[in-house]
Amino acid sequence: MENTLENYIEVAELAYREGRWEEVDKTIRAAQEIVSDSEGNIDDLLKIRFYRLGIIYWTMYDNDLDIEFIKKYSELLEGLNTIALTDYQMICSFYNECPEEIMQRALLQYPDDLSLLNAYAKKLQELGQHNNAIIILEHLTELYPEASFAQLMLMHSRDQLLKVVMEQSENVSTDEDIASSCFDLAIQSCNMTAINELKEYTIINQQEKKLIHLDIQKCIYKKGFDKVSKKWKEKWKDKELDFTSVLLLANYFYEYNTYGLVKEVLEGYSFADLEQINEINEFNDLAVYWELANINKVQNRIMYNFFLANAYHYTGEAEKAAQCVNAGLELNPNNALLTVLKSNAQLTVDKDPEEAYNTLSTAHLQGLPPKTYYQQLIMFYRLVADWNNVIRTINQYEVRNVPNEATIFYKADAFAHLGYQINALECLEDGIQYFSHTPYIISMYQLRMMIYKNQKKYKLFFDDVKHKLSYCSKKGNEYWSTINQCVEIIFIIGDYRRCYEYASEAYKNNRLHPQLLPILQWLIAFDHDDYPEIPDVPEVTNDSVINNPQTPMDYFGNALRFWIMGFNLASAQAFEQAGDMGWETMYCYKRAFWRACRSEGHEEYTLELYDKIMAYDPTQREWLIDYRYAYILYTLKRYEQAIKGYKMLMEYYPNTAFEEEKDYNHNAAVLLDCERNMGNIEAATRYTSMRMSWQIPQKSDCKRLQVMADEHYPEELFLRYNLLRLSEEIETGLSQNEKESLKDIKRKLKSEYFS
Repeated sequence: MENTLENYIEVAELAYREGRWEEVDKTIRAAQEIVSDSEGNIDDLLKIRFYRLGIIYWTMYDNDLDIEFIKKYSELLEGLNTIALTDYQMICSFYNECPEEIMQRALLQYPDDLSLLNAYAKKLQELGQHNNAIIILEHLTELYPEASFAQLMLMHSRDQLLKVVMEQSENVSTDEDIASSCFDLAIQSCNMTAINELKEYTIINQQEKKLIHLDIQKCIYKKGFDKVSKKWKEKWKDKELDFTSVLLLANYFYEYNTYGLVKEVLEGYSFADLEQINEINEFNDLAVYWELANINKVQNRIMYNFFLANAYHYTGEAEKAAQCVNAGLELNPNNALLTVLKSNAQLTVDKDPEEAYNTLSTAHLQGLPPKTYYQQLIMFYRLVADWNNVIRTINQYEVRNVPNEATIFYKADAFAHLGYQINALECLEDGIQYFSHTPYIISMYQLRMMIYKNQKKYKLFFDDVKHKLSYCSKKGNEYWSTINQCVEIIFIIGDYRRCYEYASEAYKNNRLHPQLLPILQWLIAFDHDDYPEIPDVPEVTNDSVINNPQTPMDYFGNALRFWIMGFNLASAQAFEQAGDMGWETMYCYKRAFWRACRSEGHEEYTLELYDKIMAYDPTQREWLIDYRYAYILYTLKRYEQAIKGYKMLMEYYPNTAFEEEKDYNHNAAVLLDCERNMGNIEAATRYTSMRMSWQIPQKSDCKRLQVMADEHYPEELFLRYNLLRLSEEIETGLSQNEKESLKDIKRKLKSEYFS
């Protein structure tokens, strides 16, 4: 093989892919000699290929880092204008050895990259330049709030800078600017020793905003949400806060999803004119700090708009949310977080999923971390109900990330929507076992409750209700939301005593949802028995009825009200309407059927409801409903349809239809009557014989068969004789004509068969 640079590169790349490091080292060094000897005669593409391969190898796998070699090759790539972010990331990862000027050039080109910011901050901390490190780390934490390691680094640098300033400054107690800066650093680094010392200075005691910020921070760290929200409403809301305090409170309330409080905090703050931005005309030692400091000033405004846009989005103020997003993007069109919000608006407001997806992809290209991008992509597919892509995206996410409570819940939810309930339950089992102390535990129990409800595993459903409620406070909305949900579900499954317990508990605490009040009223009206009484439950009157129902629950509530007042037809129609709107459809149709059965003169409407039940889901048929359907057809003298209905009962419910003699006889009696009225005497005779086959036939059957024999089989003397004798034994007696007929038949039998 010819010893050309291209051949050396190909051999080195192959050896690199196969992990043969000695051969990689040998080949790269041989190629390096060719490059050194004929630098000007080599194609630029080959140079780029070689430089990049060399940087990758020496930064990742060589024990003896040749920083001069790496520095030279990075400068050559810069000269060719082809150096990539990955090149800088590998070089700067050796922050102790990497020259500071390379890091600065990298950051000026890629100011939002996490690994570059982290590496440079570490280098500055090693050099003791904590003031500059703070600028870098503030920028990093604004961009990547989830980077907890950077928060600790930032706290360390602030603490170190505080110590230096307080040790070297002789006039901390008298110089307002120095004292104020020290107090800020002490608060931000949680240095209580310094805080207590500085609070003794008169100059600090006069700075009310800083003392309020300290109070806010201590309350957030030491107290719970209830205490913080209470102090906001009662104390801080009416004070003039600095912007750091505003962002701190907004971020805190945002994490608790209390978007109304986020709006209160941010809407009460008015910005002064944006600070003057320093222009950078040429590169020098301070350029990178100026650049990032300028970005941080703008970033404060961006974060303000970010939090406020989220608050408006979740409180249904779409136009205001869009205004905040646009205001933030005007300050920095490449801000990935705001671009994500823009994508959300395009999906939820503009109803344009394609454009929303493209915008989300743009956010990814703008530097949205892969982890956050996958999370947003999962939420996108959830909003467009693309459950297969939800599962696919989560699987891709979990290739490089450990499954967390959110991904497990979202995957289970997607499986449930697709009908894969076993897969959903497997995911939830893992989630509940390993993430029992996360906010998602409540959602996991809720989802599993619904699966058990659909599977009609009510014991497991109630077990999960207890588990879920154990995580909820009685003061919170989630607890009573679950109780109200149970009232609705338990009423539908017919466990009225348990339903009464839940409904009465909610009502006594003024937390029963108004739409569920008719359930409690119905339980009191029809299923009260020995239940503990509840005072002040309003009676149902015509005024209780919703005159213009809009939702399924409106119709359902009206159905119960009409039922209580005895308006069965109106109740049936309201139940039917609730079912037509998709709320517990089968339950509502069945309730409508029974209410219609109680409404005299509306048999045709009842039959229409039966047809609806069968059309919706014939597998959920019931004996009593099918029996009632056949009986209505019989009463309407639709004998042919009635015969099919009763035969259907015997086909679908053989155990019930033939369980007792009376049922068997009753079905046969109706079939007999139908056949006789239709003129099918042979079939009628067959059903009469079935009824007569029991040890003690009914009197009416004996008389019916005797009359049929007299009318239709006058020549069957033995049959007529036996039936008359049987009637004579069972009945009180025969009529005079029947006695004469019996004597006449005896004479004929003697003369024809026994003479």
